[in-house]
Amino acid sequence: LDTVAASTDQAEPKTVQDFLDHIENQELYHVLITVDRLTLQIVLMKIQGYSTHEIARYLKITEKAVYRRMDRLKEKIKKYFNMRGN
Repeated sequence: LDTVAASTDQAEPKTVQDFLDHIENQELYHVLITVDRLTLQIVLMKIQGYSTHEIARYLKITEKAVYRRMDRLKEKIKKYFNMRGN
């Protein structure tokens, strides 16, 4: 997810679509557009500085669900870049 944060423009994205529009790395963008909106909302809120507890409360899911979604996304990104040899 550090790569995701580093790939965003200086202006902080306000929406999931705004977040996606600011992804400069095309390969990362390709991975992220296949991810469900709830997971992308979690990533966006993390970038904006929200805690896991705050995200869970706001999205009405458990903290464990937040961690699971973030872990799955990290694995998906790693798998994609490992397959690509990057």
